[in-house]
Amino acid sequence: MNKIATITLDSDTFAEEISAEYSNCEKEKIITETYKKSIERIFDVLNKHGIKITFFIISSHLEYSDCVKITQKILSEGNEIGDHSYSHDRKIINLKENEFLKEIENSKNILHKKLNVTPSGFRSPGAEINESMIKILSSKNYLYDSSSNPSFLYSKLKKIYFASFRKEKYNHYKITNTDLPRKINSIYEFPLTASAFLGLPLFNFFLSPLGKFGTGILNRTIEKKEYLNYVIHLHEFISDNEINGIHIKKGLMNIFNNTIKEKINFLNEAVKRFKNLSEIKTLKDFYYNLSYIEK
Repeated sequence: MNKIATITLDSDTFAEEISAEYSNCEKEKIITETYKKSIERIFDVLNKHGIKITFFIISSHLEYSDCVKITQKILSEGNEIGDHSYSHDRKIINLKENEFLKEIENSKNILHKKLNVTPSGFRSPGAEINESMIKILSSKNYLYDSSSNPSFLYSKLKKIYFASFRKEKYNHYKITNTDLPRKINSIYEFPLTASAFLGLPLFNFFLSPLGKFGTGILNRTIEKKEYLNYVIHLHEFISDNEINGIHIKKGLMNIFNNTIKEKINFLNEAVKRFKNLSEIKTLKDFYYNLSYIEK
């Protein structure tokens, strides 16, 4: 099997930070300013390399007209829009079946109403998925999910964080033991990629602050893995001082405090390395073109 690579974006902003509490007006400003500034910077990278990616959009963001206009531009540039839920509730995996169904139906309806888009794929907040959620996604005609996170280190860090800072129990669900795409029930799972170093998730968010060491992890992972799902987030590409008049509560994001320029440069290097081994496609394109998956 040839190596394949995809870049996926989660539209998380500082407004979705776990410990953040903002007024509705503050949330709107944080979200719209992040869309305006971060997506322009991401477009610079995409256009430089001539690639298209999958944007997993939190559909509640489309309540703001500026976000609708920018997301329409994302579509017009040939990128894919996926579903990242309506509420971005990190406890989504604990919802009852009827509650999750309502969340999905609400999100899917908003994406269609605001963008005339029927999403093919879903990614859950916090990258958690179970078989019950998969069955519901299938019943609503999603073609694929991209929530499974096989990273052992990521799940352990989340467990420690929830226990220490939120005094809550965290349960990690594992629906596949591999980070290769495969069919689960009646839809396809495109897992996140666990890196070749301690299983660190292949996130720009984690690797870019590590500089040359992060580049080494990236190179080793590219060498060893057949399938690469590189994840970026909107909040990476805006600084808190660009959102005037609001004190940004970054929580654990303060740990990863490298500059926007460093994050952009790392993303550029990652794209260059991926392009050397494979054409970069959206997840929807891979779904329709992966010859080794038997449909």
